Amino acid sequence: MVYRKAERAQDLNFRLIWDGYGLENFHSGVSKYACSLFAQLREMGISPSILSSEIDSSRFPASQLLACSFPLGRTKLAWNLQTGFTLRNWLKEIPYNEKVVFHGLSNLNLPLVKLPKNVVTVLTVHDIIPLIARETVSFSYFLQFSLLLPRILDIADRVVCVSNWTRETLVEKFPKVTEKTTVISNGFEKNQFVDYGKASSSDFYSLLCVSRWEKYKRLWILPEVLKILPNVKLTIVTDKRGREFFKKNHAGFLSTGKLQVIGDLDSASLNSLYSQADVLVHPSLWEGHCLPASEALGHGIPVVYCAGSGIGETVQYCGISLDREASYEMWAEGVISACKLRYTSKFFEKVKTLVSSKPTWRESAFQLKELYNSL
Repeated sequence: MVYRKAERAQDLNFRLIWDGYGLENFHSGVSKYACSLFAQLREMGISPSILSSEIDSSRFPASQLLACSFPLGRTKLAWNLQTGFTLRNWLKEIPYNEKVVFHGLSNLNLPLVKLPKNVVTVLTVHDIIPLIARETVSFSYFLQFSLLLPRILDIADRVVCVSNWTRETLVEKFPKVTEKTTVISNGFEKNQFVDYGKASSSDFYSLLCVSRWEKYKRLWILPEVLKILPNVKLTIVTDKRGREFFKKNHAGFLSTGKLQVIGDLDSASLNSLYSQADVLVHPSLWEGHCLPASEALGHGIPVVYCAGSGIGETVQYCGISLDREASYEMWAEGVISACKLRYTSKFFEKVKTLVSSKPTWRESAFQLKELYNSL
């Protein structure tokens, strides 16, 4: 295998390499994060090289994918080790005094091998849910997170947090990283508002949920809400585990069309779903930022969500928050309240004001560029 060299990005005085773990998954928050930042950085003349063996080149330019001569590991530990050895091979072709920035895009994605001194590392932390809510994730996920994260944080030269809540929970657990953390919020898509002029007295509403399947995401709440509300239909965009759950347990709703469950979607198709929805419902107990919430708000859609994590920082006054112990009936009431709120002029102005106060993906990309240049 002949490795393609990581080209020096324009307007940067070093080579920039991103780790590609998770970017092949459309439902991954890190995938949306990477795609959005990559597009904006590229417009600035900066095209990171991406290390992965499985990314679809339709989502990132093939010229930017660093080919691997073997499949990178599916577990974090195997990936981190193999990434490090592969990276060291590439670095042999780069002058020892030329700086290289390696950016791990999600939580644990830095090499677990010693790298040359000309390599500086950046780590993005989206959340540390396995450490603050052990009971909501699998034991294996908790174990690898608890073993790897302290080591990865020691390796990282700078740590980017996607929300203030993420930074606060991180430094509470790991006070030593306080000085090297910074918050660069996920961006918001703007100018996508559509005012349908639909009457608030409408007797039928369309709900949307975009989430992968995890215990703490609590997607099983959604069919219970459907049982209570005869005048709603629900579309869920989820991964294979989520689709299998609903197919096995809620075939009745699927057969009547009251529930629609969809797999991988490209950005245009997902935006179409947002444009048709009245409300985004997100019952997750924990979120570092919640990209589906910011995408919904960018379309002028209110969010019904569980309070107590980073999603509250994202939604603020443009949704309905519920306690963690809220009953199915309370979720149903919140959904109807949000549906009626959606088509009021007061909400329309509030959501436009909120979204206009948030950074765009271009502004987030510019902050990241400034961080790279400061290393």
